[in-house]
Amino acid sequence: MSQNEGMIWKGSPSLILNIKNYVISFIAIVFIAYLLYMTKLGLLIEKGMVFDFINNRDLVLVSVFALVFIYMFFDYIGLKNIAYNITNERIEYREGILDAQINMIELYRIKDYLVIKPFYLRLFNLGNIKIISSDRTNPEFTILAISEPENVLIKLRNAVERQRQLKGVREFD
Repeated sequence: MSQNEGMIWKGSPSLILNIKNYVISFIAIVFIAYLLYMTKLGLLIEKGMVFDFINNRDLVLVSVFALVFIYMFFDYIGLKNIAYNITNERIEYREGILDAQINMIELYRIKDYLVIKPFYLRLFNLGNIKIISSDRTNPEFTILAISEPENVLIKLRNAVERQRQLKGVREFD
C-alpha cells in the first residue's frame, strides 16, 4: 500500500460460512456413535470380528472424532486466513495458510457491483458483494459473508467513482 492510499474498509468472511461443514461433521459423529453403540456393528467390532486390528469401539469413535476435529480446525484456519482490504485505489484479497496468495483489483477497473444476500446469510445480517471488473486475472470477484454489505458497497462505489475521475476512465457498453 502506497503512502497516498487510505483504508476504506478492512474485513474477513464470517465463520458462518463454515456452519454447513460443522453441522455435517456433528451429524456424522452422532451417526457413527449410533452405529458403534446401538447396532450389531459395534458388537462385532468389540469382538474383533470386523477388523483384526481394532477391537475397541471407543477407540474407533475417538479416532473418528479426532479426524472430524482436524477437518473442522483446518476449515476454520482456512477461513480465518482470508482478508479483504479496500483502499481508495484498489481491493486487496489475501488468502492462504502455508502458501499466501495476494490478488489486487484496481478500483478504476471495476465495471459493476451488487450485493447478494442468500437466506442463510440474511439470518445473521450478512451478505456478499460481487464485483465485475475488466481485470484479466479476476473479472468476477466476490467478497464473501461480510456484515453490512450495503454500507461497504456505498463506500466502494464512491471510491470507484473518485478513482475513475482521477484516472480519466470511462465505461463504454
